[in-house]
Amino acid sequence: KDLELAFSEYGVPQEATVWVCEMGVALLFDEKRLGKAFMPLTMNPAIRVLKEMRDKTPQQLRRILRIDLFGCKMDPEDFTNVVSALKFESTQATDVKLAKGDESIGKSIRSKVTAESEIPDMVSFEFDVFPDLSVESKVQIKCAVITEPTAGTVSVIPYPGELESAVNTCLDHIAEELSEKSDWTVFRGTCV
Repeated sequence: KDLELAFSEYGVPQEATVWVCEMGVALLFDEKRLGKAFMPLTMNPAIRVLKEMRDKTPQQLRRILRIDLFGCKMDPEDFTNVVSALKFESTQATDVKLAKGDESIGKSIRSKVTAESEIPDMVSFEFDVFPDLSVESKVQIKCAVITEPTAGTVSVIPYPGELESAVNTCLDHIAEELSEKSDWTVFRGTCV
């Protein structure tokens, strides 16, 4: 609505163009591009958090799930409880065999992680990429769950392309809605 108001004050009909990118929406008022309005887009902090969930202790991961990703719908829903009840075990064994003229030393390390319920291979998070907008921006991000028993850590890693695809889909929705509701020519990308 603010872009429409700015256009009604300063824009030239049939000459306005709109550019939509991750940083925001730019409205160029006429074909000479002398004036423009820019509306920044505020991305959900969950996008950044999902990029940084590697090699976390169960305590760190539990805090991230409860606080940093508050409001995100998780599947499975009990993932936070599963992470809260992880048990890491590591045992070492050293075998030494000494004989005349022959010496061998072997070392083995065995690590495992257990939980009260099954640790899922995958978890998904559902949230709005641009929560401040009325445009549909709800996405579901699928992530791999990897436990490292030796290090005592858990990683939640978005599958390749999940985050990028989600953001691009939402930007496409914004561009489509602007195109449908106005006479503006709408482009995806930036106008330098």
